[in-house]
This record gives sequence, C-alpha cells and structure tokens, in this order.
Amino acid sequence: MKKSLCVSWISSCDYPLFRLWLRKYGSWFDEIIIYFDVQFRHPFFWAFVQQDLSTLSNIKFLDPIPYEYGVGDWRNTATNELINHATGDWIFSIEQDWFCKNWDQTLAKVEESMQTSDLIGWMNPTNSPYIHPAFFGIKRDMLERTSKDFSPHPEINGGDHFCQVTYDVQKLGGKIVSLQDMGFNCDFKPEADMFHLGSVNQHYLNGLTEGFQFHRPEAFMTYNFESRQIDIPQDPRFLGLSQDIEVKLLNDLNMSPRGNQWTPFFKL
Repeated sequence: MKKSLCVSWISSCDYPLFRLWLRKYGSWFDEIIIYFDVQFRHPFFWAFVQQDLSTLSNIKFLDPIPYEYGVGDWRNTATNELINHATGDWIFSIEQDWFCKNWDQTLAKVEESMQTSDLIGWMNPTNSPYIHPAFFGIKRDMLERTSKDFSPHPEINGGDHFCQVTYDVQKLGGKIVSLQDMGFNCDFKPEADMFHLGSVNQHYLNGLTEGFQFHRPEAFMTYNFESRQIDIPQDPRFLGLSQDIEVKLLNDLNMSPRGNQWTPFFKL
C-alpha cells in the first residue's frame, strides 16, 4: 500500500526536530508533500526549510493557494490541496508537535493495523472524540466517500480541525483503530508512549509578547532546548528566537531544560 504524508507547514516557523524525524523516518512513506501556509508573520523560513529537505528523494513542496482570509479555513484549504496532489492508497497527517519515545514500534503497529482498518490515529478525547491531525491516517478509498471537510466545528462540543472526517467515517460504517486501541498511552504524562504537545506555532509566533502564557511550558522548554542540540542545518534567525524564548522561560520555571522527565520524547 502506497503511503502519502501530507504536512501543513506554517512558513513563519521552523521545526528542527521534525526535519530530523523526516530524515530518519521519511522513507516509511512513499511520498512526502509539504504545503507552506502563509500566516503573514515574519520571518519566513520556507526557503531555508525547502533547501534543507530537498535532499530527500521522496519529497515535494506546494506553494500556498489563494483563499478568502477570515472566511475560508487555512487548514482545510491546505489539507485539500495536499490530498489533491497525494497519490497514496493511504493519506497521513503527522504534525510537527507529535512526539513519540519509540517510532519503530509505533510505525510497525500502525502498518499492521492498516491491513484491516479505514482510519487510524490519535483519538483526541474531547466531548466529541475524533482522530486528530497530529497523527491521522485514512484509506484513500474511504476518504473519497467523506465530505473532506477538515475545518474546525465550534458548533460541536469538542470538534476541531479534522473532526468531521471522523464523524463521516463513523456514519459510513468504517473501521476506526486509534493509537490507544493499539495499546499506546497517549496522555500528556512523562510515562506516556507518545503525546501531542500543542501550541508550538503560537509559542514561536507570540512567545516573546508581554504577558504571553505558554502551553505546557516545562515540556515546551525541553523541546525548544533539544531543537538546538541536533546535528542538522539550522537557520540563525530561528536559533536566536529559540534562545530568546528559553531565556524568558528560564526566568519563570524552576527547572533545567536538559535531562529532565520530558527529554526522552525529543530524542531521535
């Protein structure tokens, strides 16, 4: 079964650990497609990111397409453009802030579950649970039967991006297998197997703003630190931003970003 990884990449952010992950695990996919989304924030990192990742033989990049800002949803626009270019029998979304202690084991179990399911991923335990785009995989045949509506749905209690596709699959009688069903602990806890950190984009876009409240600050500070320790090309602009944010976090948190309970999630 051919697998396509579809990635929405906010052009004003870099994710060094994700770039390293693509180097190590990108070959699990037959193709990787990255859509650069413009959020009208500077600096833009997409030229640097594209130059760095262009060495991967199975990757291609998409420029943003026009849509009505404030009316159309950016993630729905990006995802539909990505799947229009994807050729896989399975379509995957893995976000840059999904972290896992054992990727080899995870991908092996996912591949096994793909044989008998239509939709796979992290079941986000909201009041209306759904497979979250942080880790989401759907059989192309099933996807084509859904609404392909990847927008958030605030009218649904607990419904966010990608939720409608899960509800469509449920109505169609498709088989859904969550990472939790596979036996993985996806809670945000140090003893978990994997988790979605969340809000990483906002931390880099707004983290230096006075009064900004960091989401899960201890784990994010560790992630931010580890992003600078890896041996891959780095953009000096991102390194400076990362260091400035670390200084701010160190002033607020009584902990070291090095070698703490969150570190194992950010080692590849």
